[in-house]
Amino acid sequence: MNSSKITASRTLITPGYLCPPDLANKAFSSCLNNRNYLIDNIQNIEYYLRMVDKESLMSRLGVVTVSLCKMLALQHVGERIAPVAEIAKDLSCGAGTVKTALALLEDAEVIRLRSRGHLGTYIEMIDYAGLWDLSGEKLFSIAMPLPYSRRYEALATGLQHSFREQGIPLSVSFQRGATFRFQAVREGRSDLALVSGLAADHEQGQGFKSIHDFGPETYVGSHGIIRRREIALDSPDIRLGVDSLSIDQIAMTRLAFPGIDEKHYVECSYTQVLKALEAGHIDATVWNLDEIGETLPSSVESVEVDSFKNTRNTHAVLVCSESDNRVSVAIHDAIASDTVTKVASEVLSGERLPEY
Repeated sequence: MNSSKITASRTLITPGYLCPPDLANKAFSSCLNNRNYLIDNIQNIEYYLRMVDKESLMSRLGVVTVSLCKMLALQHVGERIAPVAEIAKDLSCGAGTVKTALALLEDAEVIRLRSRGHLGTYIEMIDYAGLWDLSGEKLFSIAMPLPYSRRYEALATGLQHSFREQGIPLSVSFQRGATFRFQAVREGRSDLALVSGLAADHEQGQGFKSIHDFGPETYVGSHGIIRRREIALDSPDIRLGVDSLSIDQIAMTRLAFPGIDEKHYVECSYTQVLKALEAGHIDATVWNLDEIGETLPSSVESVEVDSFKNTRNTHAVLVCSESDNRVSVAIHDAIASDTVTKVASEVLSGERLPEY
């Protein structure tokens, strides 16, 4: 007999007596040394082992059911599900367990299946919110840029509303720099990251994949250069402010100043460039022209850059890990929903207050 099985949240040693696991294990060790006691109580011990096996079975069924929820959430109505034998092999369980789990999900009314004989079994109905809830998933998370821009506030608000419509709770975090946002996805702290199309293309094939592009002028309206007025942009000694966490800014700085050695780059947080320019710490930088408005000091001016036009830097793109299996149909629907763009446009126009 394997004494390691005698561990549980409750243990029966004698009829009607419940005790905690540590005391139960001591009692069981004692009874192993007392043959007569063991014989007298063999029926209780056999009952307990049957109880453990039953709990293990129920636990296994639960694991399979949760796995099925996650698998089905990736499918659409009208699609054929994999054969039971194939699912059982993938989940390392018996076909009977898979059939029982599917029956449980149908009883819970989160799916409805129809058999078409030798053609297989097809999905007639899916309640994605119900599957999400039964799968044990909690918050779905998106890492976004710092909300200094009304466009970022608008997208965050639109996503919150759309996910709410799908019945999936969404957590939005704000992090400076695409590098940190990619890192959050890589480390599993966020499911998705919102970055520019330029940054998404830069990381494509490096463990990330793009799952939705919101189109031009959704990330920023345009980028340009802001500089101290007395500094010529073709000066060989120009000091360029660059945030090393911003993939976009690094790429566009190289594009706008191809002849400038990177030894002239000065580390400068993207949100602090105006102060750095005014204080004379840097001479110029690439920046989001959306938010300039009347905030530029009199000693600083903005310059549009032709080479930035028709590039991917204005596109807002959501990326996830290449190995991610949580991006279900419901999440794709929430991301691509008209609700996102409708609510975002209302925030941009001032018809709606940001909410995130």
